[in-house]
Amino acid sequence: MIDSTGQPINQYEEEAFREDMYRWRPDGLLPSQHTLWLGPDTPPGPYLIRLGFFDERSGERLPLEIDEDGRQGTKETRTVLDQIQLGLFYVSEDGRDPRQPEMPLEATFAEAIQLIGVTVPDIQNSEFRIQNSKLPVTFHWRALQPTDRPYTVFLQLLNEQNEVLSGWDSQPFNGLYPTSLWSPGEVVVDTFLLLLPDTGLPPGAYRLITGLYDFETGQRLPLASGDDFVRLAGFEVE
Repeated sequence: MIDSTGQPINQYEEEAFREDMYRWRPDGLLPSQHTLWLGPDTPPGPYLIRLGFFDERSGERLPLEIDEDGRQGTKETRTVLDQIQLGLFYVSEDGRDPRQPEMPLEATFAEAIQLIGVTVPDIQNSEFRIQNSKLPVTFHWRALQPTDRPYTVFLQLLNEQNEVLSGWDSQPFNGLYPTSLWSPGEVVVDTFLLLLPDTGLPPGAYRLITGLYDFETGQRLPLASGDDFVRLAGFEVE
């Protein structure tokens, strides 16, 4: 179990099946249950569960070979991994479902990934902008279809001339849980910290936009409208 920085929160290491190994048969299924404990001081937020096998004597992890389309392929087309991602779970601060955004939206990129909303502070509040050099923006994504690419999220602050004053690009969960591993129907919550100018913003109108793109090609994912970004919020500085 790791947090968004990749730091382990807890882990379980034990023989996977012990005496039950003899029950294995070709194409058979053998359920196994393990427990990871969370302390009462665990900070709220998303956590990622990962699973793998290793040789206790050598410490070497067992490889997992998968094809781009998820099927077993030739040795040349396989990607060798040493763990699988089981998905995110969330620790709530106040008992509410943290997957639900404060500002609902409905923007679907390439019919595969939907932005269902965001959670942001009151950026219209001038005191917030003066006291904070970073603007936390929490995205609430829903996977609609499997994707074969680890798409990158961008967040930009634009002025009236559409100039980018600040921006942040990253794969979800700091690259630890890319879109290519998401399961249909899964909700993924991820927070960006957008740097604000130290000298403050000059008078004018500003807006926050976001979207997804392929890092290798730079191609943005389209919306049904033909646009390649979503406007999240706007505010003015007098």
